[in-house]
Amino acid sequence: MRRMTVFTALGVIALLLSGCAAGPADTAVDPVWTLGPTANGKTIELIPGVETVRVMLPGNPTTGYQWEFGGVDGTAVAQTGSVQYEADPNASGRVGAGGLFTATYQVRGPGQATIHLVYRRVWEKQERIPARFDAILIVPPPAAR
Repeated sequence: MRRMTVFTALGVIALLLSGCAAGPADTAVDPVWTLGPTANGKTIELIPGVETVRVMLPGNPTTGYQWEFGGVDGTAVAQTGSVQYEADPNASGRVGAGGLFTATYQVRGPGQATIHLVYRRVWEKQERIPARFDAILIVPPPAAR
């Protein structure tokens, strides 16, 4: 009986140690970070492994307004493609319902960049911009492996 207890205890210890040797179970970093309206005016420090930053902002193109790239100050990220719009899937049948505009940025390397988006009607002058989105992105060096 005592021999059985010792073998059971050794088996449990071996299982526990093998789990520790394997390291953390989930060390993967999501390569895409998504920011929303609450990130406006903030400094965002990305974690190593992030490759893409998406900014998703509400808007309503039926009013003539749309989110557009307003530029990037710095070289840590670069805008990719154009700002995309997706209607609210829960607004089926509702004329004039809004949705989300998505701007995508590719991480280029360590450093800092300020991203700018503007919400405007394309035919109006630049002085008439009712909303802006600005955020500072800090990209750290790659994690040591």
